[in-house]
Amino acid sequence: VAKTVDIVKAKGGKVTREPGLVKGGSVVTASVEDPSGYRFELLERKLTREPLSQVMLQVGDLDRVVAFYQK
Repeated sequence: VAKTVDIVKAKGGKVTREPGLVKGGSVVTASVEDPSGYRFELLERKLTREPLSQVMLQVGDLDRVVAFYQK
């Protein structure tokens, strides 16, 4: 997570939460925002075959978003 945050900073992204442990847990997390305002939460996990293991979208208008992705 820390290495990814350094890359985000170098490329002009905004770090909204520096890397650190989740409160009461053992998972390292950080939050970043791209220049378009999209927010990403980074979680440090054990090594997997795929570097991207999960994507979650938060939306304000579910019907509009479903229609967008269906088309």
